[in-house]
Amino acid sequence: MLHPMAQFATWHLNGVCIPIASSATQSEIEYFVKDSGADIVVTAAEFKKRFDSIHNETGIPIFHPTQDDIDRSCMSLLHKHGKDAPEKQDAMIIYTSGTTGSPKGVVHTHGGLEAYMQYMQESWKWTKEDHIANVLPLHHVHGVMNVMNTALYSGAQCTLIPKYDDRGIWDILLDEEDGVDLTLFMAVPAIYNRLIAHYENHNMDERSAEI
Repeated sequence: MLHPMAQFATWHLNGVCIPIASSATQSEIEYFVKDSGADIVVTAAEFKKRFDSIHNETGIPIFHPTQDDIDRSCMSLLHKHGKDAPEKQDAMIIYTSGTTGSPKGVVHTHGGLEAYMQYMQESWKWTKEDHIANVLPLHHVHGVMNVMNTALYSGAQCTLIPKYDDRGIWDILLDEEDGVDLTLFMAVPAIYNRLIAHYENHNMDERSAEI
């Protein structure tokens, strides 16, 4: 819940979000924070120590909200009606993978993000009755835009999966997890390959039970 809370709180303050992968190396974290010119880091308490050296060097404040902080912020955001951000105002910076050099920060405006979500909503026929589980990382466009933000934009339900697990994802897809009844699912080829491999590694009795 921390990621969407931090994202929308940042936008309410006319700020720009720069999501960073929890799997990023220490050098990558320092590069993203410094290259983007970030003013504050919001992170879960378990990752705070990874930003201590940056704080000591640059003085950038590191905020690690408690669950109570998150709950209060979510309620506040639900009841706050601010002005819509200008279309040309910067909203998010997504860094490239860096396969051909240092990662480059790609700036997305509010207008660009809204157009993206509208296209996804129309193409996939999203409605407020839909429910999707996000198994993709939130520092990539696919996870943060195609899944999480488009779901919220459409008024649909989005269940965030904090840690990927083949068996756990199968349980959700087969509706074996209480309260999870998906109408949509999105992933990348590598995840589909893992799910297929997990299925094929089970014996025939277990496969029949799952089907």
